[in-house]
Amino acid sequence: MPAREFLIILPIDDAPIGEAYSSAILHCTLVRWFRISENETTVADIIARVIRRDEPLRLLSVALERFGPKHDTPAHVLERDPRLLDLHTRLVSKLSEFGAQHRSPQYILEHFRPHVTKHEGRSFPIGSSLLVSNICLVRKTHTSDGYEKKEIVASLRL
Repeated sequence: MPAREFLIILPIDDAPIGEAYSSAILHCTLVRWFRISENETTVADIIARVIRRDEPLRLLSVALERFGPKHDTPAHVLERDPRLLDLHTRLVSKLSEFGAQHRSPQYILEHFRPHVTKHEGRSFPIGSSLLVSNICLVRKTHTSDGYEKKEIVASLRL
């Protein structure tokens, strides 16, 4: 079975199922891109099992930093809430049990730094706070003409 590629986010903006995903949707990446042989229904079920007792999470912007390999991408760093860090760890651990391969393992587990990247003048400025009650699963596929298609395929309630 071919591997599929997914991303798990906590949306700041509306992110309805079926909508094309772009990084312009303000969000906190909960689990960066990973490859797994399971389809989106199974991955959504895995997420649902992990979060079944979780409650909505409060995201609080506490600092502005520069991210990326060249440190040229402005992002608002979020408070390192123990519940948020624990949720990330539990998701990574459970997905690993199903053979998930993380594209950027240097940014997971103890290296996870929750943040919201600025896009086109939009941001989650210092002091912003939001109670997030959904987790979204994003699937990446490749079209026959070679383009990437990223789509929100599941939204699960905390």
